[in-house]
Amino acid sequence: MNQGRFFNCIPMIKGLMLFLLLLCLANSSYGQAKFGDNRSVIQPGALVELESTNKGLLNVRMNTSQMLTIPINAQSKGMMIFNTDSACLCVYNGLVWSSICNNVRQVKVVYTAHTGDSTFMCPSIVYDENNVQVFRNGVQINFSATVGTNLVKLEYEAICKKDDEIKIVQFIRP
Repeated sequence: MNQGRFFNCIPMIKGLMLFLLLLCLANSSYGQAKFGDNRSVIQPGALVELESTNKGLLNVRMNTSQMLTIPINAQSKGMMIFNTDSACLCVYNGLVWSSICNNVRQVKVVYTAHTGDSTFMCPSIVYDENNVQVFRNGVQINFSATVGTNLVKLEYEAICKKDDEIKIVQFIRP
């Protein structure tokens, strides 16, 4: 006799489970999240809100070489990292990485080298050799720059082979 009552309840249990599932889906589609001290109130226009009176946001940290190897495209606009070489937050603007420190922006030029190439042009005139970095096939290499010009000369051991990719990155203050 108890078995009959149980089997009579199955449609009601199925209906309750379906209702709970739909309730969960409807609630999760709202898509806001808040982390911090007062999680009960979130700004209506925020997708994610962070709030604290004694903690900060720790961003992704990497050096310039690592930053330049991130696979990016136009849809990556707005991506941010903390560059440990320049000690600045950098934002990808859809074309290049831009530092937000002191209005410094990062420009780059990429060359496909020929065998024996050792001199290349920077994107802009070099006023400080420390604001230039040179990479061959993704690896940072030694160079010398002629201050007051936009010429960069690779070190003797860094002479190019055919189809080497030379990337020159320069940090410029407007």
